[in-house]
Amino acid sequence: MKKVVSLLFISFALCFVLISCGSDKDVYESNQNTENTDNAENTDNAENKENEKSPQPTTGLEYTLLDNGTYEVSGIGTATRIANIVIPSTYNGKAVTKIGGDAFRGCKGIITVTLPEGISEIGRNAFSNCTALASVKLPNGLINIGSWSFSYCYAIASIDLPDSIESIGEGAFNSCKALESIEIPEGVREICSATFSFCSALRKVELPASLKVIEQEAFVDCGALESIIIPGGVESVEEYAFAYNTALKKVVFEHGVKRICGYAFTNCTALTSIELPESLEKIESYAFNYCTVLTNVYIPNETRVEADAFYN
Repeated sequence: MKKVVSLLFISFALCFVLISCGSDKDVYESNQNTENTDNAENTDNAENKENEKSPQPTTGLEYTLLDNGTYEVSGIGTATRIANIVIPSTYNGKAVTKIGGDAFRGCKGIITVTLPEGISEIGRNAFSNCTALASVKLPNGLINIGSWSFSYCYAIASIDLPDSIESIGEGAFNSCKALESIEIPEGVREICSATFSFCSALRKVELPASLKVIEQEAFVDCGALESIIIPGGVESVEEYAFAYNTALKKVVFEHGVKRICGYAFTNCTALTSIELPESLEKIESYAFNYCTVLTNVYIPNETRVEADAFYN
């Protein structure tokens, strides 16, 4: 009888050990599965974050091979329903270096544009009349912004110009009615005609010391601009450069400015203060025409003032 009981006890003990071992194995496998799942999720999250940082280039765009062996984007092609345009850095194994003239002109569905490093030029009218375009990322290395390239882009509120910029063509940001501020990088030598005309929300403008001329109508009818500093390197403020800026109250001309052309500040009806430098050689006729609240102005002794320069 004792032997039977002993055998039963031993059998029970062995069953308990086997069950325990099986349970431990199950726990181990469960932990391994959980760990593998976590690793997979972490990998997916990392890939998603990387994709967020590096949006995929837009497919279906049109390209033209240039004489230098690189490509320009020459048209929207089949990507007409894409709101967020991402320009690739290469096409067919060759670098993409330019946005061609008229490439996206009148594409009213585009909301954002991202340009890669390697783009050195944006052609004439490239994004003109893209009325929904609200965000543009310009790359380091961009040198030339072509004439009228972002004109009539009513939704752009801000744009950062890279330090590599050397020239901005005439009318480049004309009628960007939501644009609130602009800083022109050092190295730009002229603000061409009509570049920022009719930017009705423009409140802040920073001009570089490298600037030599502000051409005609460069900032005409910027109705929110209240003050401006003209750097000393500017030799001439051309006709109608700041005309009809009805909120403009103060203008400071730094030492070095030589000439203020006719009608440059005509109809700046809120203008109360101007600071003229000893370097100023001439104020042409009607330069401050109809600046009706401008009453006291110090004129340097060597400055020649033409007839009706302050006509009211």
